[in-house]
Amino acid sequence: MKVKLMHCCDGCILSTCVTHMVMDAERYMMAHRDIGRAYCGEEIPDREHDRSYLWPDQIAQQYDFLGDEIRKLPRKVSNKGIPLDYISFPDESSQNYALFLSNDVVKNLKEHVQPFLKEGEFVSTNDVLVSFCWMLSSELNVKSEKVVSGADLDIDNSFVSIAVELLKNNITLVPENYAGNALLGIPIVNQGQELNGAPLKEVFAKLALTVRQTLNMLKENPAVAVQGLLFYYNALATGQFATPIPMDRLRGIYTNSIKTPVEEIDFGKGPPVHLLMLHIPHFHQVCGMGPGFGFDGVIVQATLLGSQAAALKDSAVFKELAPGIQDVYSDFTLEELKRRMKV
Repeated sequence: MKVKLMHCCDGCILSTCVTHMVMDAERYMMAHRDIGRAYCGEEIPDREHDRSYLWPDQIAQQYDFLGDEIRKLPRKVSNKGIPLDYISFPDESSQNYALFLSNDVVKNLKEHVQPFLKEGEFVSTNDVLVSFCWMLSSELNVKSEKVVSGADLDIDNSFVSIAVELLKNNITLVPENYAGNALLGIPIVNQGQELNGAPLKEVFAKLALTVRQTLNMLKENPAVAVQGLLFYYNALATGQFATPIPMDRLRGIYTNSIKTPVEEIDFGKGPPVHLLMLHIPHFHQVCGMGPGFGFDGVIVQATLLGSQAAALKDSAVFKELAPGIQDVYSDFTLEELKRRMKV
């Protein structure tokens, strides 16, 4: 773990770096909350660091349908890297960017889905944010001069991956105070060409419903998520990784930090005014969603290629679905950020 504290004329910046092998985003926030409590002389809860909960044979004990081929998977995985066909751009500049979606913007996004809901159906804030970013990522990838339908976004047979908690969705593989990685990437797939001729609002609504239906399926069949976890473990053990859809059809990897204990982080000076969640140079597929602090809404952050930054200003997805959105780039000062959040 690396920690750096920088003092600026208008505030302080605390930078911490922890390898993903140690903890995920949820546990990262918990660790900062615990550090803040310790700094203020408060008691901190015990954390469970036992990684054996996620050994294949231990998981198989909880699910009878898992056969001996799972129980016999090695507890130690290969230290060789898995050749993933991720798309990177080492010769392009990149920057972290943040999209500020007010509560009114999020409400309007949900209203776009209403005409397509059947009785008893609903979509969450996370569902509409993933759908919105799915379309935005597609628009930035395709670089089409005119975007009016799903075909212009090259939306058919594309997919996203969203992080699902192993402590929720009827999945109880680890204890509540677990301090390691407890997030599982679940693919959300838009199969076929049904949305090619659909207008943008219909594409948006049906992608949001696809997200919701997939997550509902996991809640009803948690064993599916368990099988997904073992799929990744097997990939690590064998050094081979396969996806049902080619990796060049990936339209984002999404982590939802909206309900993490970010607002409880306090080192004696009050909660942070902003949280820069990630920055991955030359790779623009990972996207984090978090609370707005002083801003009345949600902040979506990701890494953007320099050649894509200008395209955001003329985004058809913005204009059609969220014309009230605010965007802030990485070359901001704390004072500028505070000012924008008060707008």
